[in-house]
Amino acid sequence: MYRKVMSIDGLVKGYIVRRLSRFEVLVDLGGRLEVVHNTNTGRLKDVLVSGYRALLKPISGRKLKYRLVGIEFYDNQYGIVDTLTQSKAFEEALKLKLINYLSDCFIVRRNPKYDSVVFDYLIRCDDGYAVVEIKSAEFRGSNNEAMYPDCPTLRGRKQLMKLIELSTSGMKTYLIFIAAFPNPRCFKPYRDGDAVIDELVRECVRVGVSVRAVSMFMDGQGNVYLEDTDLPLCSEWLGSWS
Repeated sequence: MYRKVMSIDGLVKGYIVRRLSRFEVLVDLGGRLEVVHNTNTGRLKDVLVSGYRALLKPISGRKLKYRLVGIEFYDNQYGIVDTLTQSKAFEEALKLKLINYLSDCFIVRRNPKYDSVVFDYLIRCDDGYAVVEIKSAEFRGSNNEAMYPDCPTLRGRKQLMKLIELSTSGMKTYLIFIAAFPNPRCFKPYRDGDAVIDELVRECVRVGVSVRAVSMFMDGQGNVYLEDTDLPLCSEWLGSWS
């Protein structure tokens, strides 16, 4: 059972032509080609496919007129490519107290920095403060797993190493993966994308970082739904090392 957490007005539909660069995608808007902004730095080879239907949000104050928000996975069910939308939906779910293990928590600060490492949130719960890092798990495996990352990420490695350090020093920490497409079966790190991240997630679990996954998707009308607030870690991944 899923729950609507937010809506995005004024979305425009188009079709993916090709990715141009890390932050730019070429989209067909009814016969007019438009370069749009992409916030997701993953490779997204299984998502940014020519002919896939896309949802775009008009933006102002930039050289580009649109931001890529969603890609259609099933009929009127879209994966959320845009990391800004993923973060906003997570924040709304937190406000609505829909995430059971965070139901007594609220955001104190965005982008807290520890040494030179920046995380997504500092939250306060009944039992004290906690650091939260969320990661976009947009890559879908052959068995419908949500996976992260789809390419090596030095920034992600530094953040996970710092979470491990904070956890071992007594700080409460969360590593939450956003499975941003409809009906994922479970979450697991994608070892072929970055084997170091896989090992670091395992170490996070071992030292007490709360490793979780949340699934969400959107429809063609711009409604964003929270599908599973505690998507399980894939049993085959856990069984490979536990």
